[in-house]
Amino acid sequence: VDRLGGEPLLVLDAVTSTLPLLRFLTRTRRDTLFATASGSLGWGMGAALGVALDREERTLAVVGDGVVQFGVPALWTAARSHLPVTFVVVNNGRYQAVVSGLRQSGGAARQHDDYPLTDISGVDIAALAASFGIPSVVVDGASSLRDELRAHLALDETDGPRLIEIRVNDDLWA
Repeated sequence: VDRLGGEPLLVLDAVTSTLPLLRFLTRTRRDTLFATASGSLGWGMGAALGVALDREERTLAVVGDGVVQFGVPALWTAARSHLPVTFVVVNNGRYQAVVSGLRQSGGAARQHDDYPLTDISGVDIAALAASFGIPSVVVDGASSLRDELRAHLALDETDGPRLIEIRVNDDLWA
Protein backbone atom coordinates (compact mmCIF):
# COMPACT_ATOMS: atom_id res chain seq x y z
CA VAL A 1 0.00 0.00 0.00
CA ASP A 2 2.55 2.56 -1.09
CA ARG A 3 -0.44 4.29 -2.60
CA LEU A 4 -3.96 4.32 -1.23
CA GLY A 5 -5.86 2.57 -3.98
CA GLY A 6 -9.18 3.57 -5.41
CA GLU A 7 -11.31 1.07 -3.56
CA PRO A 8 -11.73 2.17 0.08
CA LEU A 9 -14.14 4.91 1.11
CA LEU A 10 -12.01 7.84 2.23
CA VAL A 11 -12.87 10.93 4.28
CA LEU A 12 -10.19 13.66 4.46
CA ASP A 13 -10.21 16.26 7.23
CA ALA A 14 -6.53 16.87 7.86
CA VAL A 15 -6.27 20.44 6.64
CA THR A 16 -2.49 20.84 6.35
CA SER A 17 -1.90 17.19 5.43
CA THR A 18 -4.51 16.93 2.69
CA LEU A 19 -2.45 18.32 -0.20
CA PRO A 20 0.56 16.08 0.49
CA LEU A 21 -1.78 13.12 0.95
CA LEU A 22 -3.54 13.71 -2.35
CA ARG A 23 -0.29 12.79 -4.14
CA PHE A 24 -0.83 9.20 -2.97
CA LEU A 25 -4.49 8.87 -3.91
CA THR A 26 -5.79 7.13 -6.96
CA ARG A 27 -9.54 6.77 -7.19
CA THR A 28 -11.03 4.02 -9.33
CA ARG A 29 -14.52 4.10 -7.81
CA ARG A 30 -16.78 7.10 -8.15
CA ASP A 31 -18.06 8.80 -5.02
CA THR A 32 -15.43 7.35 -2.70
CA LEU A 33 -13.53 10.50 -1.67
CA PHE A 34 -15.15 12.92 0.77
CA ALA A 35 -13.46 16.23 1.53
CA THR A 36 -14.40 19.84 2.03
CA ALA A 37 -13.39 22.67 -0.26
CA SER A 38 -14.00 25.33 2.36
CA GLY A 39 -11.34 24.61 4.97
CA SER A 40 -13.84 23.99 7.75
CA LEU A 41 -12.33 22.06 10.64
CA GLY A 42 -13.74 19.22 12.66
CA TRP A 43 -16.42 17.75 10.41
CA GLY A 44 -14.46 14.67 9.27
CA MET A 45 -14.87 12.24 12.16
CA GLY A 46 -18.65 12.56 12.23
CA ALA A 47 -18.78 12.54 8.44
CA ALA A 48 -16.84 9.26 8.35
CA LEU A 49 -19.47 7.71 10.62
CA GLY A 50 -22.22 8.93 8.30
CA VAL A 51 -20.43 7.58 5.22
CA ALA A 52 -19.93 4.17 6.88
CA LEU A 53 -23.59 4.06 7.93
CA ASP A 54 -24.87 5.08 4.52
CA ARG A 55 -22.58 2.93 2.40
CA GLU A 56 -22.50 -0.01 4.85
CA GLU A 57 -18.81 -0.55 4.18
CA ARG A 58 -15.51 0.11 5.88
CA THR A 59 -14.41 3.75 5.76
CA LEU A 60 -10.96 5.27 6.23
CA ALA A 61 -10.91 8.75 7.79
CA VAL A 62 -7.67 10.74 7.70
CA VAL A 63 -7.96 13.55 10.22
CA GLY A 64 -5.66 15.94 12.04
CA ASP A 65 -5.16 16.07 15.77
CA GLY A 66 -7.05 19.38 15.79
CA VAL A 67 -10.03 17.58 14.27
CA VAL A 68 -9.92 15.10 17.15
CA GLN A 69 -10.27 18.04 19.55
CA PHE A 70 -13.62 18.78 17.91
CA GLY A 71 -14.61 15.19 17.23
CA VAL A 72 -14.22 13.23 20.48
CA PRO A 73 -17.96 12.38 20.58
CA ALA A 74 -17.49 10.54 17.26
CA LEU A 75 -15.20 8.07 19.05
CA TRP A 76 -17.98 7.25 21.50
CA THR A 77 -20.51 6.85 18.69
CA ALA A 78 -18.16 4.70 16.60
CA ALA A 79 -17.47 2.41 19.55
CA ARG A 80 -21.05 2.29 20.82
CA SER A 81 -22.46 1.50 17.37
CA HIS A 82 -19.54 -0.75 16.31
CA LEU A 83 -19.11 1.27 13.10
CA PRO A 84 -16.58 0.15 10.47
CA VAL A 85 -14.33 3.20 10.49
CA THR A 86 -10.57 3.43 10.75
CA PHE A 87 -9.40 6.85 11.91
CA VAL A 88 -5.87 7.79 10.86
CA VAL A 89 -4.88 10.76 13.00
CA VAL A 90 -1.98 12.93 11.82
CA ASN A 91 -0.73 14.32 15.13
CA ASN A 92 1.63 17.29 15.05
CA GLY A 93 0.59 18.62 18.45
CA ARG A 94 -0.91 21.89 17.30
CA TYR A 95 -3.58 23.62 15.27
CA GLN A 96 -1.30 23.71 12.24
CA ALA A 97 -3.93 25.26 9.97
CA VAL A 98 -4.07 28.27 12.30
CA VAL A 99 -0.28 28.45 12.44
CA SER A 100 -0.15 28.38 8.63
CA GLY A 101 -2.68 31.21 8.44
CA LEU A 102 -0.74 33.29 10.95
CA ARG A 103 2.48 32.71 9.02
CA GLN A 104 0.86 33.85 5.80
CA SER A 105 -0.49 37.00 7.41
CA GLY A 106 3.03 38.20 8.19
CA GLY A 107 1.94 39.82 11.45
CA ALA A 108 3.37 39.79 14.95
CA ALA A 109 2.97 36.04 15.37
CA ARG A 110 5.23 35.39 12.40
CA GLN A 111 7.67 38.15 13.33
CA HIS A 112 8.12 36.65 16.81
CA ASP A 113 7.68 33.04 15.67
CA ASP A 114 5.07 32.73 18.43
CA TYR A 115 1.67 31.29 17.60
CA PRO A 116 -0.51 31.65 20.69
CA LEU A 117 -3.27 29.17 21.54
CA THR A 118 -2.22 26.70 18.86
CA ASP A 119 -0.44 24.15 21.09
CA ILE A 120 -2.62 21.07 21.59
CA SER A 121 0.23 18.69 22.39
CA GLY A 122 0.18 16.22 25.24
CA VAL A 123 -3.02 14.40 24.34
CA ASP A 124 -2.42 10.67 23.87
CA ILE A 125 -4.97 10.23 21.11
CA ALA A 126 -4.51 6.46 20.83
CA ALA A 127 -5.11 6.12 24.58
CA LEU A 128 -8.15 8.38 24.31
CA ALA A 129 -9.65 6.14 21.63
CA ALA A 130 -8.74 3.04 23.63
CA SER A 131 -10.63 4.49 26.60
CA PHE A 132 -13.75 4.22 24.42
CA GLY A 133 -12.89 0.60 23.63
CA ILE A 134 -11.44 1.29 20.18
CA PRO A 135 -8.34 -0.75 19.29
CA SER A 136 -5.61 1.83 18.72
CA VAL A 137 -1.98 2.00 17.75
CA VAL A 138 0.69 4.69 17.47
CA VAL A 139 2.97 4.50 14.44
CA ASP A 140 6.25 6.30 14.03
CA GLY A 141 7.19 5.96 10.40
CA ALA A 142 6.20 5.04 6.89
CA SER A 143 6.86 1.33 7.30
CA SER A 144 4.66 0.89 10.35
CA LEU A 145 1.97 3.11 8.78
CA ARG A 146 1.99 0.88 5.67
CA ASP A 147 1.58 -2.19 7.90
CA GLU A 148 -1.38 -0.65 9.69
CA LEU A 149 -3.02 0.45 6.44
CA ARG A 150 -2.63 -3.10 5.12
CA ALA A 151 -4.36 -4.31 8.27
CA HIS A 152 -7.15 -1.77 7.64
CA LEU A 153 -7.62 -3.09 4.11
CA ALA A 154 -8.05 -6.60 5.52
CA LEU A 155 -10.95 -5.49 7.76
CA ASP A 156 -14.55 -5.47 6.61
CA GLU A 157 -17.85 -3.89 7.62
CA THR A 158 -18.33 -6.38 10.49
CA ASP A 159 -15.16 -5.17 12.21
CA GLY A 160 -15.63 -2.22 14.50
CA PRO A 161 -13.70 1.02 14.67
CA ARG A 162 -9.92 1.32 14.78
CA LEU A 163 -7.55 4.24 15.28
CA ILE A 164 -4.04 4.74 13.94
CA GLU A 165 -2.16 7.72 15.37
CA ILE A 166 0.84 8.89 13.41
CA ARG A 167 3.02 11.41 15.18
CA VAL A 168 4.75 13.86 12.88
CA ASN A 169 7.04 16.79 13.53
CA ASP A 170 6.88 20.43 12.53
CA ASP A 171 9.52 20.01 9.82
CA LEU A 172 6.82 18.74 7.49
CA TRP A 173 5.15 22.15 7.50
CA ALA A 174 8.07 24.56 7.76
